[in-house]
Amino acid sequence: KKDFLDFVTSRTSFNPHNMFICKKQILKKYYESLFPWLQKCEKIFGFDNLKGYGMKRIYGFLAERYLSYWFLKNANVKEFPILVKDLSDYNDL
Repeated sequence: KKDFLDFVTSRTSFNPHNMFICKKQILKKYYESLFPWLQKCEKIFGFDNLKGYGMKRIYGFLAERYLSYWFLKNANVKEFPILVKDLSDYNDL
């Protein structure tokens, strides 16, 4: 538990959007770790009183933070940037 908190509070970046490519056995191990952890979070936050976008997405946000931690700790990680292109640059086509 402390290891994850230290990781989250000391890092200035994370991997948003829960996007990754990996082998099935790594994905299985990740899910075996992620979902029990999220169930513990549900016992704290629940579902009934989640108001506003940020609170309604709390489990998605938590999973995004956990993803960075888990993969760096348990897998050989190679990161690639997410590139976004403004399609308005192609108006003349």
